[in-house]
Amino acid sequence: MEEGHPESRWAAILYVDMMSHMEAFAALSREQQQEVMTTFRSVVERLCTKYPAFYLNFTGDGYLILFEEPSDAALFSLMLTRRWRGELETSAKLPQDFKIGLTSCLHAGRASSLAGSGDRIEYFGESLGFARRLMELCPADSLVASEAAMDALDLSMFRWEVLGDEAGLRDDPLGGKRRVFLVKEYRGLKEMPESGGPRDLEMAQRLFRDALSFVGTEREYSQAALKMYELAFEFGLEHYGARYNYAKILKRQGMLEESEVEVRRALALKPQLADAHNLLALILEEKGEPVEAEEHFRRALELENAARFRNNLGFHLMQQGRLTEAEIEIRRALEMEPEFAPALHSLGCILFRERQMLEAEKYLLRAIAAREDEPEYHRDYARLLMESGRNDDATRQLKRALELAPGDTWASDSIVELTEAEEES
Repeated sequence: MEEGHPESRWAAILYVDMMSHMEAFAALSREQQQEVMTTFRSVVERLCTKYPAFYLNFTGDGYLILFEEPSDAALFSLMLTRRWRGELETSAKLPQDFKIGLTSCLHAGRASSLAGSGDRIEYFGESLGFARRLMELCPADSLVASEAAMDALDLSMFRWEVLGDEAGLRDDPLGGKRRVFLVKEYRGLKEMPESGGPRDLEMAQRLFRDALSFVGTEREYSQAALKMYELAFEFGLEHYGARYNYAKILKRQGMLEESEVEVRRALALKPQLADAHNLLALILEEKGEPVEAEEHFRRALELENAARFRNNLGFHLMQQGRLTEAEIEIRRALEMEPEFAPALHSLGCILFRERQMLEAEKYLLRAIAAREDEPEYHRDYARLLMESGRNDDATRQLKRALELAPGDTWASDSIVELTEAEEES
């Protein structure tokens, strides 16, 4: 896109907002408010790596997310509400009975974009403004959709009811009455076919949606989603999002060669998919191909100047021993998102390698405060504590790492070594 020249494209427009529930939020302590906001952003952004959204922007009190497919947007919202409830229930920092709902509204229309002097593209237009005003009709923990969005949805896949009409909205840009719908749930397939058959794109798309909406443990999800994607491909599905998601599952299972094949297929279908370049870079890094990995890390950044991509490039440079370059990239990531846990962790690791122990500890502690459930952060902090001779503190961190990742042999072996050393002394 040339600077200063707007472009327009059709989009499924989703707004997600938490801050309409100000009373419950205002009653929290400052630390608890920060925990809620950090959790909210983490849940949204982690879920966005699973669904093929092409634009994500934090608006200060919520998110604007643009999708190519309205069904992807609807599934994202329904899944987000479920994940959000789970995160609140398991948070140790929030009151036990604390509840705060999310509201989401979905519209479909044209979104205009304009590239400025920086790297970021901003979207605007009548359709986005109208979608934002739909928030006025959203009950807590719900997805409200405009008639335009419902016309574009595969309605056989969802259960919904008519909520009312849009006549009460201020400055209705569409004119006249339009119905508003409350989307309640994803129906899914009642029974998954045992094997693929003749080309059946409708069945393929249903399997794709089921894979996206599956709820369960990581192991259950991986097993079920792999089967769903494989069947969808057999039925004739060729969708960049499906290939990308399939590649991610394969990578998590350690199937690097197969994962690389699938992510390259995703890029063949959509060369501008920044997340796919990032995933390919991570695969190549793990395979010991650092030069091509760096090329794809940088290509992801060219396509989307996101903190997570800049952090991944910085971490890659650190592993190559290029600490000065790595630190520059990580600090840039933190300028974009000051409490981005992976970047805080990365900077802590870099400073640890540079033997700046006090500064390293500060950033590792901030990473743990932002994402306490990440075992790697506890392990790396334990390493620093062990080198500083603070073995009791190190043991506590190692035990927490083991609670989060029971199969962590390094953590368990280190605990044994520290215990034996204490007994000898």
